[in-house]
Amino acid sequence: MNMQTNVNTKKYKKVIDIITNDNNKNTKPLKHDKTRLKVDVDQTLLNITVQKNLALYHNQDLLFHVTKTYKARKLSKSIRILCWVMTYPKVLEKKARVVKETWGRHCNVLLFMSSKENKTFPTVGLNVGAEEYLSIWLKTKAAWNYVYENHYNEADWFMKADDDTYVIVENLRRFLTTFDTTKAHFLGRNFIVDNFNSGGAGHVLSKKALEEFSKISTDESKCPKDSTAEDVALSQCLKNANIFPGYTRDVDEREKFHPYTADRMITGGVPAWVKTYDRYKMKKGFQCCSKHSISFHYVVPTEMMAYEYLIYHLKVFGVEKHFDNVN
Repeated sequence: MNMQTNVNTKKYKKVIDIITNDNNKNTKPLKHDKTRLKVDVDQTLLNITVQKNLALYHNQDLLFHVTKTYKARKLSKSIRILCWVMTYPKVLEKKARVVKETWGRHCNVLLFMSSKENKTFPTVGLNVGAEEYLSIWLKTKAAWNYVYENHYNEADWFMKADDDTYVIVENLRRFLTTFDTTKAHFLGRNFIVDNFNSGGAGHVLSKKALEEFSKISTDESKCPKDSTAEDVALSQCLKNANIFPGYTRDVDEREKFHPYTADRMITGGVPAWVKTYDRYKMKKGFQCCSKHSISFHYVVPTEMMAYEYLIYHLKVFGVEKHFDNVN
């Protein structure tokens, strides 16, 4: 918008020069009180003018946000998503805090699962033993059961993400309109080896799938007791409940859930094993990723802030994006 202040630039250049000189300790003080008074009055008027324009700008920015996000806000009432984030005590302020202040705000319910309870942050203490890689599956299993026992009726869908995963919740919500949460659905980035969904890209369960998981989670004949790969273990449990990974690509066969950051997905700079595990041949360039992408993994805190800005705050003059179709 036009930020005109209706200020005479020549006049205020003189004002600025006077103030600058007055703030310089090596400069003699102004001789006339009338000049001092004139400067103060003019500077006050200038400040008021600028503040009015800034207020107008922020009001228009708020109006833009309210009007342009109407569809997303409306959908958030009918497609309620509970997001739970896997974290641990040492990185609460470094990583989990950033999730809380960025994409986590877009979830209907946001929970942080840790090995210890923190009532201030807050986090849920799962009390499953030492904080180590071997305990990730125990934490995952305990977290899903906690969600089922304490928050089942607060959401329609349930998503697990890591504290270095970035999620575009509005895109997830829109995607989920094509599914029935009363039926068992398990969504994410599908890997062909062992037919499991990548943990880093996030796991999404419908209400029915969460209910079925909770029934067998403690049955060692159907759910592994121990595992070093929580994503494989979860998939094995769900398979034993006849729940298999769903199809999540768009109509142009581009992926929506991503096991790495956007830049690495676009350039193809991911480890060879990922390309081998991926169910579908990984594409490079902008064809790698759907315009309605849902998640990216291995996103460090500074990148997470950048994602938030680029997705929700940056506007391109003269360009409006209309991608309301689901796929």
